[in-house]
Order: sequence, then structure tokens, then C-alpha cells
Amino acid sequence: MNQIKAILLFLIVLSCSPEPVEDFVIPIKSISPNDIEFSDLQPLKKAIGNARIVMLGEQNHGDGSSIAARVRLVKFLHEEMGFNTLAMESQMFSGKMLQDHKLALDTGNYWNDIRFGIMKVWAHSEQCYPLWQYLFEKPNLKIVGFDSQIEDGHTRHNFKPRLNDFFLKLKLDTADYPSLFDVLAKLVDPRYLFARWKPEKKMKDRFNQELNEVIEKLRIESQTSTNEELKFYLRWFINVRDQTNRSRWSEQQHARDSIMADNILWLANDYFPNDRIICWGALRHFIKNPWQINTQMDFKYEYGYTTAGNLVVEQMEQEIYILGTTEYEGITSRGPWPDGFGYEEDTLTVSSDISLERHIEQLGLEYAFVDFKNHKGPYWLMRDSVVSRPIGAVEMKAIWPDILDGLLFIKTMEPNRRKAFWK
Repeated sequence: MNQIKAILLFLIVLSCSPEPVEDFVIPIKSISPNDIEFSDLQPLKKAIGNARIVMLGEQNHGDGSSIAARVRLVKFLHEEMGFNTLAMESQMFSGKMLQDHKLALDTGNYWNDIRFGIMKVWAHSEQCYPLWQYLFEKPNLKIVGFDSQIEDGHTRHNFKPRLNDFFLKLKLDTADYPSLFDVLAKLVDPRYLFARWKPEKKMKDRFNQELNEVIEKLRIESQTSTNEELKFYLRWFINVRDQTNRSRWSEQQHARDSIMADNILWLANDYFPNDRIICWGALRHFIKNPWQINTQMDFKYEYGYTTAGNLVVEQMEQEIYILGTTEYEGITSRGPWPDGFGYEEDTLTVSSDISLERHIEQLGLEYAFVDFKNHKGPYWLMRDSVVSRPIGAVEMKAIWPDILDGLLFIKTMEPNRRKAFWK
């Protein structure tokens, strides 16, 4: 009975809305990365406006249709709006190698960097493959990583020779920093992460002392230099210090998101101050005001819980546009496969009758865009708590304009599938 009343109330409020539906739900004709006729995406220009950072967030890493849609959006943002840096939720060191090999037109190492240095759910994804092709073809579109995590197999195999070359340029002797390199070798190795390795106090203290010495030397050097490699390694070493001491060794709450926010702000303010940046990652890292969400589950965001998006918005306010994806029904991928790629297919629960997704599906749309940030839409959508599922494909209640700036609706989600030649 209560559910019937809720549905009737939802429909009554909707029918009383003074605005036509088409004014705030904008049809999108395609999510195919191969569709480069962008007339349907033109409303995003007005919505995004002069924002310097667009955050493209996915519900789950296993959402193949979301990946395909965002690949198309990357092309649109680069071609039509001048966005020229793609920042991935991947390790900074591997991102630096990828960009270096892209600039050098080193095809072999470029694909090697993607295969081993980018998160496998995107690097090995069939739906994401057009992004890697497109990126290599576009010399003015940079690729970087912003994740605070430092461990991956690619970094493990490459950090020593790269740091040796960098130290040599600065006339620093790596032999003066034995603890730094010894501990780093373990920190970037995923096997030590899984083993929950931590150094003894004496080793940890020596590591931090040498790390801080290097950071200070690079900081002093950077004051009289515009060298991008110097800027990168200064930020990377700061990231190593923060990630190890605040997150990996002490497990401070929210540390990863806080450090990722610092990395994004560094990209925008210091490394690429004149660029427009696309951030690609999980929406849960990008949302604002998460404590306002009623998850309707045992898990709840406590008051004060922060995200990378929240912290970046605090600093850059109107220069940010956060765009999530959501679906009405379909299949996603969950739970690790033995080979480590990703996920087993899982059928999603159909969205409930009182959800925003159900409302859009009733319009007969396969794909649609809803702009919360700039549209003075009906009260029920803009200022009431509404059921939707852009985070983890789990229905939650929130005043969604307080959480994100726009939504890309996909009626039927297809799972993230592995590109055949990576198998």
C-alpha cells in the first residue's frame, strides 16, 4: 500500500510540473564511439559552459555501455570544446610513461604502457579500445594519471631506470638515498601491497628522511625552472609520501580521495594551468556532498565524508562539471576473474517505478542527458529527494543537483567486455 501511494504521489507531482518534460530530459541519439556526428551533444556545450574540468564518472567499472558513451564524450569534448588533457584514475608514473611514448610516436611502448600501466578494466576493455586508438592519433590530447596509488607491475619494472636518468640530469647520486630506493621498490610492487607489508620503524624513518630531502631539493630547483619533468617528479614524490604515510601505512579515512584531489588541483593549477581537463574514473570519487545521500542500506556516508570531487569543487567551484551515468536495466560485470582482468557478468535489477530512471524510460528514450547544474527544472527533481542509481547501480535517495551536475541515461547497460587480442 505504501509503495502504491508513493507511485501515485510521484505521478501527481510529475503531472503538476509547469515545465514540459523535453525541457530537462534531452534525447541523445547514440553512445557509439564511432559516431562523430555530434549534433545531439550540442546541449552539453551550454551545460558545461566554461568549466575547466569535466569529471566523467561511471557507476561500476564493469559498465561497458558507460565506457562507450564516455569515449564518445571524450571525442566531443576534445573536438568541439577544446579539452586537451585526459586524466585517468590510474597511477601517475605509468601515465607519465604513456604520455612520453605517445609524444615520441613509439607505437610498441605506447600499447605496452596501456596494457600494463592503465587499470585493466579500461586498458583491456573492448568498449574502451577506441579511446586508446583515438588518443594516439591526437597529438594535442595529453594523457595523465591522477590516482594516489603507486603500485603496479609496470611502475615496478620501470621506475629505477627512469629515476636514475632523472637524478643524473639533476646531478643527484642515487647512492645517497639507499633507503628511499629500497623501500620504493617494495611500495610500487603489488605483491607487497597484497602482503600488507610495512617497514620497521627505523627503516620507515630513514625512508621518510631521504624522501623529504629529495622533495626539498626538487622544490628548490623548481623555483627557477619550468621543466615539466621536474614538476612531475616533484609532485610524484609528494604523492608517494602522502599515499604511504596517510593511506597505506596509517589508513587515514578519506586519504586516497584527498590525495587524488590534490593531484587534480596540481594538474589544473600548476602542471597544465591553461588546459581544459577531462577526469575519467568512478563516480563515487567525483560526487559532492556524499553525506546528503540516503543510501537506503546499512552502509551510509557519515557526515563530513569527503571525496576528490568535493575537495576540488571547494577550490574551483564553477570551473567543475560532474557528469555521471545511470541505467534503467541491463547487465554489468562484477567480482574479479582469476586472470585479474575484471568481472563476471551480472544482471542488474530493473529500476523501480518511483525512480528517475523509470521516469526517463517511460519517455521512450534509449539515451538521454539531464542537466542539473544550469536548468531551473521542476521542484520535484531539483529540490526534492529523488530515487536514482548513478553510484554502484544501487538505488539511493538524494537531492541529486547537490551531488552531481548532470546525468547521462542509458536504458540498457551492456557489460564491460575484454578485447579479444588482450586475452
